[in-house]
Amino acid sequence: MRNVTFHKEKAVALITRALQAYQDRTHLFSRVHVDDASAPQHMHRPEGLALDSREYHLFLFFTTLLTYRSRSDVWFRQSVELYNLHPEFYSETVLTIERARIERALQLVGFIHPTDGSKRWYGTAGTLFSSHFEGDPLNFFSHPSVDSFLRQKEALKKQNGGIERLPGIAHKIYSLMAILFEEIGAIPSLPHGAIPVDLHLSRIMIAHGAVTGSGIVDAQRVAEFLRKPIADICEEQDISLFDAAHALWFIGSQLCKRCSQLAGIEMLCPLVAACEGSPNTQMRQAKGKWDLDAPRNRKGKRSPQQSFPGFWKSDHYLDLANIKK
Repeated sequence: MRNVTFHKEKAVALITRALQAYQDRTHLFSRVHVDDASAPQHMHRPEGLALDSREYHLFLFFTTLLTYRSRSDVWFRQSVELYNLHPEFYSETVLTIERARIERALQLVGFIHPTDGSKRWYGTAGTLFSSHFEGDPLNFFSHPSVDSFLRQKEALKKQNGGIERLPGIAHKIYSLMAILFEEIGAIPSLPHGAIPVDLHLSRIMIAHGAVTGSGIVDAQRVAEFLRKPIADICEEQDISLFDAAHALWFIGSQLCKRCSQLAGIEMLCPLVAACEGSPNTQMRQAKGKWDLDAPRNRKGKRSPQQSFPGFWKSDHYLDLANIKK
């Protein structure tokens, strides 16, 4: 990628360091961990849906479809609210419903991009419930790799006169879907290269010098640039993509986002020693681009008493005394 360089040795170091803390449950992982149901897909599920049911698979598919440019924990909660109000949206019945109705419902539950979200929902549903996938989300994961799926997606687009048949599903969303379906045992293994490189993972790579460059660069291109080498590292090091994705996501979403406003960051973050400071995400959020020349945020700031309430799963203040270093 022009103006951007990947440094494998630094990426290996930070991934293995994060994974070690995740496995040993030190630093922030003594308080948040996928095994403790701290991830959004565990905290927010419709009551009464068995994990191995087609109904839950459809819920997970449509919910994951819209996990973009928003907090996944917020959207998973909103999606449960939407399911309780309109379970028909998560079935073939959605094809008989006007897109505007979906848009209004998304707006009602608080989803921040209701127009775009309804277009993705309606457009993808038409393909999901067609002969290509027969209404079963698991049929998306018969491919050996993410690249193989993306080739099928492009072929469907060409067959449809250049109109997107699976709006919203690219490497990140497809990888995230695969990881969530593999977690519940719905698919036997992950397609090669299935790691969801999002804002959090990209930010960590930039902050630790695993990605360097200059100027303004497209965030989506950076994410795709990172996906393959990160997946290759995990394969070479015999690292679970599921564990790596969750370890880095927890660090990015819980710490990097507010690092400059947290005291005792060295007790929370296993990567802080090698961190060069989190890159500013303002342009990333507003325009989908990274400014690699922008000044970095400093690491740590306030006293523990000034840290944010609700930092973990409850409304308690951050308790540094209970964090294992």
